[in-house]
Amino acid sequence: MNSKQETADRHWIKPGMQVTSILNPKIVMIVDDIKKITKEVTNPENSNLAKVQKVFTIGVECHWVYNGIYQRGRFHTTELLSYDKGNKRKSSNNGSGKVV
Repeated sequence: MNSKQETADRHWIKPGMQVTSILNPKIVMIVDDIKKITKEVTNPENSNLAKVQKVFTIGVECHWVYNGIYQRGRFHTTELLSYDKGNKRKSSNNGSGKVV
């Protein structure tokens, strides 16, 4: 797999898309924002141990309506599945494209 494809697989989630939780796949949620943090880490591949900046995803903020009540929550990307228009849940976070 080339690096461009690996990057696309890691960044599968986008604001505005519909997702479901792996714990409760009946509820469809809308992604509001992806919260990230930048940290300086030591690069183990570099012999002089120079520090590099890396971006880490700390959570995906979503909203949904359940029983007429507007709700919000923050989830990790591994807890979410993409929800396509055909009412099929597709696992996009592992890049396999298999329908769950």
